[in-house]
Amino acid sequence: EVRPFAQPKIFSPLTEDEFERRKKDIVDFSGRKVFNILSNKFNLKESSTKILTDFDLEKLKTDEIYKYSTYIQLKRLDNIRSINNMLTVINEKLPDDGHIVCCYKSKSTLKKRIFEEYPKFIAYCIYVAYYLYHRAMPSFFLTHRLYYDLTGGKKRILSKTEVLGRLTYCGFKIEKQYKIDDLNFVIAKRIKQAEIIHNRNYGVLIRLKRYGKDRRQFDVYKMRTMYPYAEFLQKYMYEQNNLQDGGKIKKDVRVTTRGYYLRKYWIDELPMIFNLIKGDMKLVGVRPLSMQYFNLYSVKLQNERIKFKPGLLPPFYADMPKTLHEIQASEMKYLTECKEKGVWVTDIKYFFLILKNILF
Repeated sequence: EVRPFAQPKIFSPLTEDEFERRKKDIVDFSGRKVFNILSNKFNLKESSTKILTDFDLEKLKTDEIYKYSTYIQLKRLDNIRSINNMLTVINEKLPDDGHIVCCYKSKSTLKKRIFEEYPKFIAYCIYVAYYLYHRAMPSFFLTHRLYYDLTGGKKRILSKTEVLGRLTYCGFKIEKQYKIDDLNFVIAKRIKQAEIIHNRNYGVLIRLKRYGKDRRQFDVYKMRTMYPYAEFLQKYMYEQNNLQDGGKIKKDVRVTTRGYYLRKYWIDELPMIFNLIKGDMKLVGVRPLSMQYFNLYSVKLQNERIKFKPGLLPPFYADMPKTLHEIQASEMKYLTECKEKGVWVTDIKYFFLILKNILF
């Protein structure tokens, strides 16, 4: 659906009484620190800024389109049900380059607070129980509805990755983040229309879009090692942290603790055997890449990669390159051998080189 043309708006300033009421509302609800940061970033004296301290989806839908250039949601996201619906409606109401401000208590902050207040063993038990109730229960399809009936969606455990990923998924670009006491605040700018909202399920197994032979996209099966909505943050993480040795993103906060160990021992890649059986991949070959990573490669290497099926065991494990340049050189060397000596001969040679590196 195409949005109507954005007519230029003339925003009137608030009266002194209106501004004082707004200031009091923000300070009473979130504290003076929050008010000071918001007033430095936005003109709170303008009627173009809307302050929300609660969430009513139907009421939000009645807002006139382009009436506000900034929405500031002071109610914590972890206490809001239907976060994506709220973000999508706000996206529809904002003009291009309009802003949203939201806040949440992160998973790491909650864990730190529990371990500060209780002895280690007791804290661990409390955290596990809290995590199972407020994180696992709403994620499991059999208990999903029961959880929301019992809690109304309040006090869910949200990671930083999930919040930033939801914002990106709903058409926003992350501009600034603040930590104020126990709350994380995010300022994001509307850069595109939100995608159609689908129910996103994040179980143990995930399917990821990857490039294969002849530039055909197919689903790769893996064990989930990242927080929900992490897939929408790949570009953001690359821009923020770039790549470390081995071609991975530096300080990738999207990876869970469990995911770190699954990756370390290649356990997360075992489901890719399904792709091997289906014929999307072969045993040895270049790694299937996402669009973000594929576009980092040279055009010459891109054109060579799509001539062959990707593999479960990439040449990376034979050469152990460190930088992105070395990774590209390693793959080009493998692909050149495939053309000159044949795929079968090259794959057998690389299989034993990879086996040697993995075992020893």
